[in-house]
Amino acid sequence: MKIKNALRLIAVGFIFTLININVTFNGIQVNFMPDFIGWILIAVACAMMKGYTSRNPFYIGGAILLALCDATVLAVELLRPKLDIAMYKTGISLFSIFYIFLLLGKIYKIGKDMNYNSIASIRVLKYVYLIVYIIFQSATLAGHYLPVNVLAVVFSISGIAALITAVATAFVLLKMSVMIDEE
Repeated sequence: MKIKNALRLIAVGFIFTLININVTFNGIQVNFMPDFIGWILIAVACAMMKGYTSRNPFYIGGAILLALCDATVLAVELLRPKLDIAMYKTGISLFSIFYIFLLLGKIYKIGKDMNYNSIASIRVLKYVYLIVYIIFQSATLAGHYLPVNVLAVVFSISGIAALITAVATAFVLLKMSVMIDEE
């Protein structure tokens, strides 16, 4: 039962980490789905999957580190909005995609061990995340060289792809939590 609940927590955690609902108040942007909550949920889920994560503290520690980094970024953006922390955010983003890639690999192994019949969907999502991330980061880096219209289209498409990927991942994980045979 712990694996099923852990998969559900990871699904909700992915929704928090990958979907942003931003509202601006007096020039200060506030995210109503802060990433650090998602990372905390994922850390708790990884702790619940001791049989799969006990030999590698990276899964729990990485999620906790990402939660602390994202909470710090949120605090800095609220308290010091003029401070340029773009490089730090890029570093956190790089680490998060690396972490998600490895976590989806671990979930793939769990699905395989638990005889989940739609295991290929997890493998596909793992690489889709990587591709969407590369496209988004490439557009960000090329921002100074591309016309605004082209940049807007690329960001829109990659943003929509990221949203669809996040929802698809949550759906696949919830479906997996229902379908696996856990002892």
